[in-house]
Amino acid sequence: MDNVIKKLSQIKLKDGIKKDKIFFGGSIKTFNIYEIDLDLLAYNHLNERIIIKKSEYEQTEGKSLSDLDVITRNNLIEDWIWNKDTNQNNTTKQSIKSKGQQRYGAVTSDGIIVSGNRRFTALRKLKKEGLDKKFEAIILDSTYKDGGDRTADIKKLEKELQHGEEDRVGYGAIEKYISVCQDMDEMRGSEDQKYKLLKSQRNTTLKEIKKLHKVGLLMIEFLDYFQMNNMYSRLQNTEEGFIRLSSQYDILKSGKGKHEWVSNERDYEDYKYIGFNLIRWIYNAEKENNAKFSQIKDLRKIYFTNSEKYGVFSRKDSWNLFKNEFDFVKLEKINQQPELNLVEIKKKYNIEEDHKALEKKDKLWSNKSTKNVRQALNKSDNKISYTNQDEEAHVYLEDALLKLLHLVEKDSFILSKRDLTFKRGVIRTLQSKDQNENKENADRIRLIAEAIKREL
Repeated sequence: MDNVIKKLSQIKLKDGIKKDKIFFGGSIKTFNIYEIDLDLLAYNHLNERIIIKKSEYEQTEGKSLSDLDVITRNNLIEDWIWNKDTNQNNTTKQSIKSKGQQRYGAVTSDGIIVSGNRRFTALRKLKKEGLDKKFEAIILDSTYKDGGDRTADIKKLEKELQHGEEDRVGYGAIEKYISVCQDMDEMRGSEDQKYKLLKSQRNTTLKEIKKLHKVGLLMIEFLDYFQMNNMYSRLQNTEEGFIRLSSQYDILKSGKGKHEWVSNERDYEDYKYIGFNLIRWIYNAEKENNAKFSQIKDLRKIYFTNSEKYGVFSRKDSWNLFKNEFDFVKLEKINQQPELNLVEIKKKYNIEEDHKALEKKDKLWSNKSTKNVRQALNKSDNKISYTNQDEEAHVYLEDALLKLLHLVEKDSFILSKRDLTFKRGVIRTLQSKDQNENKENADRIRLIAEAIKREL
């Protein structure tokens, strides 16, 4: 490491190939852009881009990425970045090969990549093919190890630069949630102090940081609940589900739910855990098994809603029906079936990697759980619809009357008077279009009205 620092310091004594101004450390500064040998550089193994792969590697291998030597670690991270979006990475590689590096990167004084991971990866691939190009980057005076404001400045610059034109492609939706949670765990100070620092580093709002943290914690709890600790790839493409669940769960816990029955902490926890099961099911079951609930948005009205009329939480009897039909115990028994054991899955389907075996397990569990889940959703949906129809009978009656009054002259409408005067052209229109059907409809209206009157 000392040798890298020394060589980078020597490079900085020379003139750069060009200059640029960047906001860094609280002010606009002018930096030289240098050409740097690839062998002097290393990926930042704490970068958000690889946070999922890093966590899964450490979980399955039982060792920290930071304990690996630089060469091994670089090779590993190179594969992760390259395989995440091979097509786009190939495009970047061919662009650099023919046009050169179009955007410069940034590195710390000890050679850690701050910005330009994909460009660095493309250059490493080209070097293996016999084309040895240097990495064009600014060299900062600081390192991630400095701590305090200096480290905060580097991380802020990293967040700003890594979302540039080249690095924006393939940036995952889940990483931002998990990285905030991990940063909150590792940072010192009060929760509010941590939030403010992360806000500064990510150049966003406190509200957004708090949301990322809250949703991220729910994602992590989801993995723990299904015994998939740190296997963050199982969260891919599930962002909307967790955002909806987090929002509604917070509403219930804060006492802002519009339901009129008295709920308690146990109800809220059950709501969360059923939500976990629904997210796992809807993102993994075969679409033909999901029927009308094939996307997370299809669950909005029945589950992710704050309403006194709609949704499983709107009435106590609706909630109890849904919980009973959903049947936690049965779903857990499905999860524990021998054919869903990871060892058996790997053997039967010839799978080696844990995250792929877990993906297969999720699909098997979801398809086996479909009958339970769909039955709970459909029965609850039907009950809510029927209950609302019963409760709103007077609304339907008033609505029917108001619509029929459009046909009648208001002055002639007196309950004690049997002869009504219709608006001009009404009868002629009814006679000219489906006269018999119109008569039948009038008879149906009369029968319903007479029956209601008798019952009342």
